[in-house]
Amino acid sequence: MEKLKIGIVPIIHLPFIEDPYQDKYYIINNYPKRVYEAGAIPIGLLMNDGNISEDQLSLCDAFIFPGGSKIHPASYKILEYAYEHNKPVLGICMGMQTMTIYSVLHDDGGNPLKPDEFKVIYDNMKNTNPVLRVLEDNRDIHYHEPDKNDLASISHIIKLNNDSILSNIYNKNELNVVSLHGSIVTRTGSILNIVGYSDDGLIEAVENKDLLWIGVQYHPEIDDQDPLINSFIKEVERRK
Repeated sequence: MEKLKIGIVPIIHLPFIEDPYQDKYYIINNYPKRVYEAGAIPIGLLMNDGNISEDQLSLCDAFIFPGGSKIHPASYKILEYAYEHNKPVLGICMGMQTMTIYSVLHDDGGNPLKPDEFKVIYDNMKNTNPVLRVLEDNRDIHYHEPDKNDLASISHIIKLNNDSILSNIYNKNELNVVSLHGSIVTRTGSILNIVGYSDDGLIEAVENKDLLWIGVQYHPEIDDQDPLINSFIKEVERRK
């Protein structure tokens, strides 16, 4: 069987200042590393001034949205393509937050959304009923440089619904996960179900079984023993 091609959405930094070398797309090494380990081919989704063509997206069997610090509008357009073409998606940390925002945009704007609608709807959402909020506490699981030799210092417990894709992947309902986020999601749109919470009630996982969309607030790419990325790719292969 031909190897799966997994599109990895880059972290997008486009200040468009006089120094062109500050306009960057970059991908953390652990993401393609885990894709290779699963037997698939990672494809970095490079763009043209933040714009991406459907020709590029059509090469991919599924998409991974990584962690980061700022969501670029191009990410919503890629999710719209994935939704319209029934492509599986795995979102990690900021990637899960992007999926969640998209799910609310989808409800508020109707389907399909036009590219120029994303910013208008999201700006209105931020002013009226935000999906994201910055954490106000000082939980020591946030903003730490990950130390692979001491994952316990950046880990905490989450609980999963027992009928979720994630509980089947891990074969249990309670996980100790690597957590680095400084923002949280407060709700989802109708195309996503909340399937995981931390002990203090924060949303930690969302999914759509039919679409094979999975979003997690934690970082499975950091922990060599975490099966999520491998299992996601194997399930994409099984469904193809």
